[in-house]
Amino acid sequence: MIEKLTIKALTPVHIGDDRKLSPYSDYIYTNGMIHYVDSDKLMSTLNDKQIESFIDGVNNSLKNTNDNKYKFRLSEFLRKEKIDIGEVSKYQLISEVDTKAKEIKRFISTSGRAYIPGSSIKGAIRTAILYDYLKNYNEGNKVLDNYSNSLKNISEEFAKIKEKIINIEKELLENINDREKKKNLSREISILIKPILDEFKKKSYDTEYYFEKKLFGNDAKNDFMKCIIVTDTNSREWQDCIYVDEVNRKKISKLEEKIGIPVIAEFLKEEKRFNFEIKLKPISDNIYNREYFKTIDLEKILSNADKFYREQLENETKILENNDKTKKLIDKLNQILKSKNILIRIGGFKTFLYNTIMSLFSKEQFSLFREIYRIGATPKTNNLVRGKFPSTNSFLFDNESITDTSGWCEITKADAISEDDTSKKKRSNEKSEDIYLKLLQSGIKVRKKK
Repeated sequence: MIEKLTIKALTPVHIGDDRKLSPYSDYIYTNGMIHYVDSDKLMSTLNDKQIESFIDGVNNSLKNTNDNKYKFRLSEFLRKEKIDIGEVSKYQLISEVDTKAKEIKRFISTSGRAYIPGSSIKGAIRTAILYDYLKNYNEGNKVLDNYSNSLKNISEEFAKIKEKIINIEKELLENINDREKKKNLSREISILIKPILDEFKKKSYDTEYYFEKKLFGNDAKNDFMKCIIVTDTNSREWQDCIYVDEVNRKKISKLEEKIGIPVIAEFLKEEKRFNFEIKLKPISDNIYNREYFKTIDLEKILSNADKFYREQLENETKILENNDKTKKLIDKLNQILKSKNILIRIGGFKTFLYNTIMSLFSKEQFSLFREIYRIGATPKTNNLVRGKFPSTNSFLFDNESITDTSGWCEITKADAISEDDTSKKKRSNEKSEDIYLKLLQSGIKVRKKK
């Protein structure tokens, strides 16, 4: 059975592939545009002396990252050498932020064109299938209950050491700048928790794949997910569907407080559509947990995904405090919930709960799980942030208002959007796009609807 489907971005989406654009050699930001540098054009344009000056500038900047005096900027270098950006540029994209010479995380591509990997969609489906199994099936209920009972069994032991851990965390805060002291104190916490984790290991619970193995088995060859084939989507022209924006991590309870360093990344624009296929192969006799999977079909697989992501989105919307900063986002998320199509969330900048089944745990169970695995411990202090979790989220902003979280998409039956349709739509928008680019290049700041 094969389904031809369309996936449409409802919010900006980032799917990375570990590549980054360097401000020293890969791009130039100017007047709301990112100019992508063609390295071959750049090197052929420079003479030997200029190449030497270019290399020295980059090396000095890398050696003295905290000293602005040595900060190399390619735009200034080209201006000094009287080289026009157009001579070394491949193409340009709209940027919603001044990148301030930071690295830009790249969106995945093939032959210079954007697409959505089938593995991203399939991974989201896998989590939803596991969630359905544990929540709605007797056998899955028993697996979850066994795990929960094991957590209860170690709760008394943990209660004996919790106060000691909290006192050590206080010391960590007092010695935040003493690397050696922090290392030793963190080791003390690990030593205290180790006997409890060892007890957990005896029951084979000491693995993030425990639940997956109960459903999908230990042998990848007999994993049901081998029966689900999700193709990569069609690819689209880079300039047509990608733009650059900034993601900020914020405390949900205190949105004015910054957490970490903002990330600049390439995003898939909202409303962009891609076609793909999903196929369910016949389930052979050797598939692990075959009885559960005998009743499953593509419609149920997609329905499970929709239920899981709607539930997570509803929870996320409830956590956000409705105020002037969040109103736009909450209105948008509520609008997404009204969609009659299949909802799914893919790519980066999601919270912990979207990639796990931990929302099935009771508040007490999840709290204990976090304590013994130190989930949510801050990297700087190794202190565990207790209370509501996740306590932070990644947001995209428009001035002071939060406008988006990334990754929300909807799936429908394949529609008429093809490469030809995309080209027609692009041609129909050429006039307004040209006006927009001219405004940006003239220095007039405007924000384009994504």
